[in-house]
Amino acid sequence: FLWDMSKFRSGKILLSLAILAQIVWAVMCFHVYLTPHPARAAATWIAQHIPQKSTILREEWNSIIHFDTPPLIDKQYNLPMFNFYTLPDTQEKMDRLTNVLATSDYIVLESPKIKNTILRQKNQYPLTSTYYEQLEMEKLGFHQVAQFKSLPQLGPFAIDDQAAEETWYAFDHPTVTIYK
Repeated sequence: FLWDMSKFRSGKILLSLAILAQIVWAVMCFHVYLTPHPARAAATWIAQHIPQKSTILREEWNSIIHFDTPPLIDKQYNLPMFNFYTLPDTQEKMDRLTNVLATSDYIVLESPKIKNTILRQKNQYPLTSTYYEQLEMEKLGFHQVAQFKSLPQLGPFAIDDQAAEETWYAFDHPTVTIYK
């Protein structure tokens, strides 16, 4: 269509703008690969700021921070994982979660993948949805101490693409959030 329209002056302008927009978007997306991966940046922060022997609660099915490679390989942490998908939202699940929270010093959300999935299915996960909402509002006794993200960016102009296709933001540049 734009090629056919390029026979006219306004069509040439539209075609040029469409090509320019695609080039700008590609450059913005490439910025994600020019910055340290958020999981790597979070691992460095953990190694520098979280004392050894601390208990760091993590989500099962969402492990992108590698505690068995540098800079974390020599650190000794207790790393319980909680699977938010296995159990239906029952009192038993909440009791288990309450117990693990009571013994945790930190919570690491290694990407928003599980949280976003749970929040989209509030009917199926009403209690777990409340957990994520309360955690985000810092009403569970934990407060956010660090967050690592890399967005498509060109100079000071960045686009929050967390509503994009999940594998793009959850793997290529996830937002890693750490609560204490």
